[in-house]
Amino acid sequence: MNVYRNYKITLIFIVLSGFTLLLFRDAITSYFFQDDWFSFLISRATDIKEFLNFFAPRTDVVYYRPLGMQIPFFLMKSLFGVNPLPFRIATFAFHVLNSYLVFRFLYMFLKNKVLAEFGAGLYMVSAVHFILFYWAATFAFIIIPTFYLGSMIAYIQKKSRLGFVLFFAGLLTNELIITLPIMLFLYELLIVRKIKLLNLTPFFIFAAGYSLFRFNLTKFPTYGNYAYSIDPQLIGANLRNYLFASFNLPEEIANQFVTFWQLNPLFVREFGRFLFPGTILLVMFMTLILYKLTRFYTFKDKAIKPESLFALTWFVVGLFPVLFYAHHFFPYYLPIPLVGILLFFILELKIFFVTFYKNKFLQIGLLSCFFGIWYWSSTSTVNFNRMIHWAPRRALLSQELIKKTLPTLQATASGGKLFVQIPGGGENLLVLGDQNAFKVLFEDDQVMTEYESR
Repeated sequence: MNVYRNYKITLIFIVLSGFTLLLFRDAITSYFFQDDWFSFLISRATDIKEFLNFFAPRTDVVYYRPLGMQIPFFLMKSLFGVNPLPFRIATFAFHVLNSYLVFRFLYMFLKNKVLAEFGAGLYMVSAVHFILFYWAATFAFIIIPTFYLGSMIAYIQKKSRLGFVLFFAGLLTNELIITLPIMLFLYELLIVRKIKLLNLTPFFIFAAGYSLFRFNLTKFPTYGNYAYSIDPQLIGANLRNYLFASFNLPEEIANQFVTFWQLNPLFVREFGRFLFPGTILLVMFMTLILYKLTRFYTFKDKAIKPESLFALTWFVVGLFPVLFYAHHFFPYYLPIPLVGILLFFILELKIFFVTFYKNKFLQIGLLSCFFGIWYWSSTSTVNFNRMIHWAPRRALLSQELIKKTLPTLQATASGGKLFVQIPGGGENLLVLGDQNAFKVLFEDDQVMTEYESR
């Protein structure tokens, strides 16, 4: 029986992998651009000392991600050169692994393999992963769910030491792991109903130490894209935007609100066909929330189930590090919070099935219909992004500039330096990371890129 179950799960993930590759097929062959070049530049090492320096904090960036940035870029460059395909394969491999961990995590709460597989499938083909497949510089955001979910699963299985090791690795990968101790505490408070302080203490001590280290490394920015704000309206708008994106609505929607809830009618009229399937999903979710609140306030439900409350807090807590950004909204912050939305929705779906639809074939039919709508919404957003999103446009522009320049390179030596001439204007300077691209390609810090004025 176990062999059959393993075979079945493997087959399901192979099919889901096919859907995922179909969805993000254009990103698989996309080129490096923008911050990718800087990531290569700071990930060079010729000896063990320089390699260990990856773990030293940098003063020219606002993050600390040696295990999520420098080491992956160093390994990829050392093994494959400046080749984006291995990065895309690694991204896909981690994405499949994360989806399997989502399956394991959901099963712990649902105790139903079909529903857990269903939830993992929704996660796997979600449009929130769009930028992650295009932009190698976001590699830390595809790795961090592995450590976050792996640590959570290990802790639930009473393997707190393994959980802590994965948590510590996460601290070296991406700052989003900082919310994990809170979720461990909420798990024990809401689900176990018994708080084991001895097990939790190391997580909170290292999280506090990491926070002090980060705040000492970089203060809270007061301007630019990373500026923080405690304006309640801004926080509410960010929460709204991330909720909408969780249901596969395009990130551009965040720029189209004329009031808190009203979208620009011209945008809706022009692009409504791309918004329609995601809106169906969002309406279903909001209807479910209103239904639960109505039953709670009319005392038909004595209390919100702890698992459902845990799932909703997972979404909010997972977003906590980025909810205060004034001008910095990106769906690549969602792979961890999305798990909470999926858990809440499927928990309620399980109750619905137990109450109204106990026939297994009918349940499978309804799940298939919902998956179809979800995939339709993801496809719609990916198609919309292909038209207007900066990631595919800049990846293509970067590739065209380098492909055009390298064979017919007009470079002149001056004082031992190599000068590369690139047409100015547009996004050329941005996609090549100013001076970074050709320094990486020539493996020479003396290379100078000159952007000609038109």
